[in-house]
Amino acid sequence: MKLNVLDLFAGAGGFSAGFKQAGYNILAANEIDSMIAETYKRNHPNTLTYVSDIKIFKDKLDSLPENIDVIIGGPPCQGFSMAGARNRENKHEKFINDERNLLFREYIEIVKKLKPKAFIMENVEGLVTMDKGSVISEIVELLGDNKYVGQKYKIEYKIINMSDYGIPQIRKRVIIVGYRSESEHMSFFDILKNKREGLVTVKDAIYDLMGLENTIPNHTPTKHSPVAISRMKRILPGENYAVLGDTNIKSIHSGSYGRMVWNNPSKTITTRFDTPSGGEYIHPKEHRTITPREAARIQTFDDNYTFYGNKSSIIRQIGNAVPPKMAYKIAVSLKEIL
Repeated sequence: MKLNVLDLFAGAGGFSAGFKQAGYNILAANEIDSMIAETYKRNHPNTLTYVSDIKIFKDKLDSLPENIDVIIGGPPCQGFSMAGARNRENKHEKFINDERNLLFREYIEIVKKLKPKAFIMENVEGLVTMDKGSVISEIVELLGDNKYVGQKYKIEYKIINMSDYGIPQIRKRVIIVGYRSESEHMSFFDILKNKREGLVTVKDAIYDLMGLENTIPNHTPTKHSPVAISRMKRILPGENYAVLGDTNIKSIHSGSYGRMVWNNPSKTITTRFDTPSGGEYIHPKEHRTITPREAARIQTFDDNYTFYGNKSSIIRQIGNAVPPKMAYKIAVSLKEIL
């Protein structure tokens, strides 16, 4: 029997893709952005995809045709910096009712209502160190507290570098896992650690795409200005804008105009990989930034996973995605516990 999954804040569907590969049934997903949801729906045609605000979707949970076993997702958490003050009274209530944490609160409310066997959150690593660690402590207490969730979950969290797991980029994220299990077993992250593999490089990921530009979906290079191209021609692999001595480059990114290195993993793929000033996203050999398809390869999406929408949306979809290969390893590890 397959475990039914609900994907919240589903984006383009990287989290779902990994869980599907691991044998889970992705029963339903919710995404507020209609353009992004189109990518999700076309790549997950058998999943009930709700295109709505999470607050509206929360009222539709009774319409789900089957029980939910696992909830996955990564809600934005803008107000976490105010979650500290460890000694104040009613800190849980103040945290959960902070309007800036609304999306996180909705995630908790859905877990509370559906009472899944497990839930998994993925978020930026800064969540762990923010406010001297008090923020992640609040989250763990809220998710593991019967008062809010309605079920007692064992909560584990850890910052992982996805390059340790065969993802060809240095991508550090915190994974928060909550689960109910009757049996004794290794911790989730000890199980996940066994899924590590050797380093995968930029060359491993995208070398064979050279010369195929405009022939496969999402593999159209950005058209750069003559000035940008002239700058890129002067930068060797591993170098960046610092070698140019060009005071006209306006960027707050320390790796601006950085060129990738074939035999290294990429830096974190973000939502600015199409612009030279966005970071180390210049192709190792060619005088252009990487294409959406090359970025998707580095994010471990298969070539048959097509992204839909305008250029800025597609770049955002890819940069914000959970790498499917990482999601698969998380899903397999969770199945060993459940």
